[in-house]
Amino acid sequence: MKTKLTNNLALKILSVISAMLLWLIVANEVDPVRTETYTGIRVSMLNENAITSKGKVYKIEDESDVISVTVSAKRSVHRNLTSADFIATADMEKDIQFDNLIAIHVTCTNRYVNASDIKKSRNNVKVSIEDSATEEFNVVVKSRGTPGSGYVVGEMIPEQRVIKVTGPASIIERIKRIEAEVDVTGRTADDTVVCNLNVLNTDGDQLDTTYLQYNGKSSGMAVKINMLKTKEVSLRFGVSGTVGTGAVYRGISFKPETIEIAGTVEALQGLTSINIPDEAVNIDGFTETQTVEISLSQYLPENIRLVDEAADGIAVVMVEIEKMQTMDVTIPISQVALTGIPRGYSVDFGELTEVSLGISGLQEDLEELNTDDIIAILRVSGSNKPGMYTGRLEIHTPEKYHVDGEVSVEYELLKGNSGLGNSQLPDLDTEDTDQNETGSGGSTGNTGENGGNTGSASGSGTGSTDGSGSGTGGAGENGGSGGSADGSGTESTGGSTGGTGGSGGSSTGSTGGSGSDREGTGESADGNRSNDSRTGENADKSGAEIVG
Repeated sequence: MKTKLTNNLALKILSVISAMLLWLIVANEVDPVRTETYTGIRVSMLNENAITSKGKVYKIEDESDVISVTVSAKRSVHRNLTSADFIATADMEKDIQFDNLIAIHVTCTNRYVNASDIKKSRNNVKVSIEDSATEEFNVVVKSRGTPGSGYVVGEMIPEQRVIKVTGPASIIERIKRIEAEVDVTGRTADDTVVCNLNVLNTDGDQLDTTYLQYNGKSSGMAVKINMLKTKEVSLRFGVSGTVGTGAVYRGISFKPETIEIAGTVEALQGLTSINIPDEAVNIDGFTETQTVEISLSQYLPENIRLVDEAADGIAVVMVEIEKMQTMDVTIPISQVALTGIPRGYSVDFGELTEVSLGISGLQEDLEELNTDDIIAILRVSGSNKPGMYTGRLEIHTPEKYHVDGEVSVEYELLKGNSGLGNSQLPDLDTEDTDQNETGSGGSTGNTGENGGNTGSASGSGTGSTDGSGSGTGGAGENGGSGGSADGSGTESTGGSTGGTGGSGGSSTGSTGGSGSDREGTGESADGNRSNDSRTGENADKSGAEIVG
């Protein structure tokens, strides 16, 4: 047995060595050592309180807290390795250098990889350390997306309207506002959603929030959303005030004519228009077409808003004003109505045959003007003495026309009808002659049939039939003396034709016939006589006189 073991001993040893070499060769060929790189390994910062406890904060510079490692290991080991198997740390208390470099240590959870097999892409995390700051900011809720058809977003209420933020002073001072953004795509019902917070600078750009802490919040912000129904309604406008002189209001137009509003179903029920009060469009003093801008929001009913609030809800109202045109027209003097002429007098216009007037109105109305529709009235007043006078015409036109300025004429007051020049007898219309115009005193009574003496007028009074005055009655036919007017309203004469009393007065005759004055008139027949306010006749011992 021993001899067998020792036989060819050298050959046997050589065989073992050859087998080992062969195994090594095969092993290296089948599972060789390889070098591979693993990326995206985040470095965990340890003992941060070593900085924050001093009222400081730090920021990672140049993304130096993300590294890659290169590992030398057999292929079989690499087959089971991932980046997650490597742990990289930087201890801010123990490993800080030069106040801004923190040494990185990497280990592997795979027991076949040793620290000596690992090569890091960088050895330190670069940091900047600065003062910490805390400030409060309002939370503004913004929506994105399009709600369901016929709906808009109403109120969006965050669970916190103010939030306290702590972080590096250099970042805090750049914060302009904090927004909670809500996705409302397709929404038609109220809801509460959780959304992220966006921290924006003055340019609206989002800031890095890595080193910011929201006091009391570790996740997003909850926001309550109210959805509103939409509806299209019409606008209604009126106007108030009075346009300036020489201008006419023609109407208004406005844009938009309809607006889209939003509200709860209950608030929208029965609402078909928005009525803007007349006071909103005041046209006082307007002399030309103008536009007026009206903010609609202030006139919306309670719980109603505009769908497009960003458009400011402005309606532009155009107030159309047309300036009046002036046209010169003439009317014949014969078209002038006379009133208030004293008894026994007439008016003579001399060579005046027509009167010129300035008429204002809209151009289209002036083209249709008929001068026959213009009424001119001259009220004769002031005295019963013959002479030249100037009187102002009263001009009456249809409502859509206006007379520019005053129109005056010169006329001569004549006793009786001289038949000379352009003379007119008194207007015989009782209503016209009964106007309350200041007039002359009572007129002289006419003689009776047989030419009795005529009394002289000496009293004063008014030209109206109700005026008081005095005058001397004419003598009777057979020489009866006329009585004197005493305002008592009674007169009588001795003759068959009595003298005339003054306007509104009376006279007393010599013989017993009696009569009464009626507003300056009386009657007489067979000893009793009257003054008729319109015509005078002499028949059967009766006489009458014409009065103004």
